[in-house]
Amino acid sequence: MAASQYAGLAATWTLETGTVPPIEGMIVIPAGSLDSVFEPDFRSRVDQNDYRDGGKYRSIVKLEMSYEGMPSGSEMASMGTGWLIRPDLLVTAGQCVYDHFGNDGQGFGRVRVMQCHIGYNGRDSLKGRSVQTRFAKKVVTTGEWIESRDNRHRDVAFIQLEKPFTGELRLFSYIDTPTKGVDMIGVVGYPGDMHLEDSEGIDEIGAQMYELFQETRYDLNDNALKMLQYRVSTFGGQSGSPVLRKKTPQVSMGAHSYGGVDKNSASPIGGQSGNDYNTYISAFSTSYPSVKSVAGVDFVNPSPSDVPDPDNNPGNEEVFFDDLKSIVGIVAQVGKVTFPLPSPLLGPLGGPLSAVAGSALSVVTNATAAGSEPVILSPQQVAQNATERAVLAEATLQSVIRITDQDVAQKLFQDMKVAYSKLTPDITNLVPKMTPLLKDSALRLAVSQDYLRKSDNVKLGSPTEIPYSTDFVNTSFRSPPFVDGLMEATRPVVGEEGFFDGLGSFLNKAVAKEAPYGLQGAKIGLHCLDNALAPSGDNSVSQTSHDDKNDILATTLLFKRAIMAEAALRAVMKLDKTDLARASDTEVESMYGPGGFFGDIKSTVQVIGSAVSKAAPKVIGTLLPIAAGALGKKGPGSSNGNFLSSPPVNNKS
Repeated sequence: MAASQYAGLAATWTLETGTVPPIEGMIVIPAGSLDSVFEPDFRSRVDQNDYRDGGKYRSIVKLEMSYEGMPSGSEMASMGTGWLIRPDLLVTAGQCVYDHFGNDGQGFGRVRVMQCHIGYNGRDSLKGRSVQTRFAKKVVTTGEWIESRDNRHRDVAFIQLEKPFTGELRLFSYIDTPTKGVDMIGVVGYPGDMHLEDSEGIDEIGAQMYELFQETRYDLNDNALKMLQYRVSTFGGQSGSPVLRKKTPQVSMGAHSYGGVDKNSASPIGGQSGNDYNTYISAFSTSYPSVKSVAGVDFVNPSPSDVPDPDNNPGNEEVFFDDLKSIVGIVAQVGKVTFPLPSPLLGPLGGPLSAVAGSALSVVTNATAAGSEPVILSPQQVAQNATERAVLAEATLQSVIRITDQDVAQKLFQDMKVAYSKLTPDITNLVPKMTPLLKDSALRLAVSQDYLRKSDNVKLGSPTEIPYSTDFVNTSFRSPPFVDGLMEATRPVVGEEGFFDGLGSFLNKAVAKEAPYGLQGAKIGLHCLDNALAPSGDNSVSQTSHDDKNDILATTLLFKRAIMAEAALRAVMKLDKTDLARASDTEVESMYGPGGFFGDIKSTVQVIGSAVSKAAPKVIGTLLPIAAGALGKKGPGSSNGNFLSSPPVNNKS
């Protein structure tokens, strides 16, 4: 197949809002073979609880469209299905926004008006509270889909709404379509061959949501366009539906597009042959250069080859090293401050407070990630793994900035720059919410737990084997050099014998899972949370006191330090034995006395680990209800003190 001149281009235009597409003349536009129901037909109507607020299909969207090519004044409209990946952004099929098939095969062209419903169950349901309705504002689809209906593998589109849906939406996430496998695959949407009579006796097609999951063996290489194929019954009106696996019902692996005689199919996501969702979505927020405009469609180029590469962007490098210098300047002064700091958050307490901030950011990231599955846990359970990871990261950062081998240090800083640019989220409005929580933690650390006195008088014992149960050994890493070094005998900190007894388990949990900031679904969730926490005009940072402003700036730096620490840990974990040996050859003069690279890390972990483990759950326990309330999720139980958390999603970084 010859390369298309539209390959890699995004096609975009703005829709009309406020005009309701007609419902009486609703039609199903055939896209290829319309009848894609296989006998016996096992499709079942979705339980209404599943698409009410908090239900697993709350973010399945019923679409109603009018196209430019439809006769003026006609009562004609078409139907489709979409799925929310953000409260104001949904995925659907390209054919729902640009029609090649109707009008006797001539196509109706661009969508002009699109109305979107969640919780829809027929026209009568519009009178209830469960249904929310929004207008589509802007479309982004693939240039190749606009070019030709033969480009079925590019049949996908993204819709930005005039305003976000609200409530507990249970947003979907997405993964690259696996090349092949065997899974219980399902399609959930609004099929046009199903009817519902309303209270006025009017028969409505495609009024109700249906689902079907079937065990499917699939292989993208079985067809020239690398489509995801399955023998799951569907019908017109379900174009754009998410293709799901039974075991991960909130994660889509494709956008349903076509019916067929033997199999139905979906346009694939990511990989070498699929559609890069992240690139097309970026066209909503970035002004890419226009390549051409044809009949109201603007074609832009969001191709990574034609936009700055974040890994090699000089601007990002400058930001990274500016942030690094700020953080190093503070870390280097820990324990021997010789100049006044703008906030007590940046003094000797900066290390544990940075780890507390990192723990909180990890947990909030998980809890707000698009497509996450909420579960109820105590603050202590929620903080686990996040706390261990943040403590080890902070300890690693402190050791990295003291490495004297310039070649190893330069290699680490380059890797850190790449990771830092990918990890750093926009949390401008989250920071003021965190500031009083970190100030309270600082007070508790300084007074209640007497952290400052203990950290000023650290004494180390003789090298001792790290005790840990083999139940906790993380075999997934297959003992890389860094993990091997962590588990070597080390010097216990006097006074932290109780913590040392669990040090092996603590370190193992720390390396078991990366902090989730960089995941695409997580960034979407954090973006939504940050917008939801935006202050009103009479509650802005500009009206806060001078000291409070300094504390807010200090909190921002602590978050940057936590993310920088995670970047440092990821970079160190990539080093081979030779580089780690070079880092360890020179005795590292730490704040706790001389020691090798790994000894320095583990001494710091012992000194701050216990304090952070006690402080982090208190911060997380207060912060999560704030996040839950801002996003309209179900928050903590009022009687039992439970808190909302979620596992991270599997989106692309």
